[in-house]
Amino acid sequence: MSESGGEPEVPGANAPEFSVSELSSALKRAIEDRFGYVRVRGEISGYRGPHSSGHAYFSVKDAGARLDAVIWKVSVINPTWPKSSAKFCCSSG
Repeated sequence: MSESGGEPEVPGANAPEFSVSELSSALKRAIEDRFGYVRVRGEISGYRGPHSSGHAYFSVKDAGARLDAVIWKVSVINPTWPKSSAKFCCSSG
């Protein structure tokens, strides 16, 4: 309960509120500032594409985590690149 004896306080009720765009931009800046250009080693999982848009969607995973990923239409160079379960290294850019 609050000190005034009214309704119980909700944890985080006074936390700042962000729009999805604001939070996404802040996270993007924080990651780019901290890591810059990176290479990620993992296994392709859940390959979905190329879609009618030309983009290819998949996940990169290891034993402890998974990152959702996309290859944009303009970057899809080789339509025979490895699908699910292939181990590989990819780069940001």
